[in-house]
Amino acid sequence: MNEPKRPFSSAEMTQRVNNTKHRMQASGVDLLLVSCPANTFYLSGYDACSYYTHQMLIVSLAEDEPILVVRNIDELGALLTVYMKPENVLSYGDEFVGSESSHPMEFIASIIRSRKLSAKIISVEMDNYYYSARSHAVLTAQLPNSQFKDADRLVNWVRAIKSPSELEYMMQAGKISTQAMHDAVNEIAPGVRQSQVAAKIYYREIYGDDDHSGEYICKPPLLPAGRLSATPHLTWVDAAHKQGELTSIELGACRHRYHAPLARAVHLGRPPARLKDTANILIEGLTAVVESVRPGMTCGEVEGAWRRVINRHGLLKESRIGYPVGIGYPPTWGELTYSLRPSDRTVLKPNMTFHCIPGIWTDEWGLMISESLRVTESGAQCFCEFPRELIVK
Repeated sequence: MNEPKRPFSSAEMTQRVNNTKHRMQASGVDLLLVSCPANTFYLSGYDACSYYTHQMLIVSLAEDEPILVVRNIDELGALLTVYMKPENVLSYGDEFVGSESSHPMEFIASIIRSRKLSAKIISVEMDNYYYSARSHAVLTAQLPNSQFKDADRLVNWVRAIKSPSELEYMMQAGKISTQAMHDAVNEIAPGVRQSQVAAKIYYREIYGDDDHSGEYICKPPLLPAGRLSATPHLTWVDAAHKQGELTSIELGACRHRYHAPLARAVHLGRPPARLKDTANILIEGLTAVVESVRPGMTCGEVEGAWRRVINRHGLLKESRIGYPVGIGYPPTWGELTYSLRPSDRTVLKPNMTFHCIPGIWTDEWGLMISESLRVTESGAQCFCEFPRELIVK
């Protein structure tokens, strides 16, 4: 039986762990407990839909490799995907699953004790979606001699600068995203059910293109139409597209968990003057951002390119216009570190990647037109190739 091909070399995975350990040392952390599926994948290669039960990656300065702890029925899946030695994949029994009397963190604490990894300072991902309040209560009770502190997105920051392999997967995802957007735009027409458009997007995201397969993405395509377009995070509803309506589309294909989001807007029929004018301003501002990006700029300076355009036109937008993007597991493809907003002083470096989505929403409609891009040595490169315009059909 053929073993599955892992998407990254052992050398690259080892370098990721070493980079994480350097950041741990700089932060005064002896032991790091990783619960975020994206961070677990980044440091171990583990890729399975098992994150609905508790799992943990243990990174210790005293150990060469991380230790992955999963549910017992997922142990083989871990062994088939991670780069670590088999002895560094451990599992807990079914008696810990859905139990009122036992909790997986009890088992994880026992591993820390048995491997003599108990540390003075243990860092956990306090604000992660998959680290529950009960998990923290059990861990702190089980390891009373350790001081717990927030990891504060420690691994997320290590992920900020992408390797050539990561960038290649994002370029592949961008090509699939581009085709998915073409499919969606071609499908939208008066009388066509919104679910039919969503199905076209899903098909392309999963099928991929002639060169590469797609994967499940971290969230559904966002497809608000008509009055619902006035808010950004709604999906399709049980209704058909109508003449005279605007539809916002945000989608993103995935390769080896690396996403390349893309957003565009479609209007059926002649758009109102205000909508058309706003779209032109949005496109001008987005283009200004893409053309202004240089290594050494701060996120706030990049956002300034957008703000100068909208200020000149008298347009107001208070929320951020972008965020870092890469590995994605439900519910997000965002890396949760820096943001494109005036106050963010994060300095851009080559091979950082982000999604610039300067959406504009009124009480009646909303516009989303975006680009995913990487910072190059001298500028920016977009992952997708789709006309930057308000699409009128």
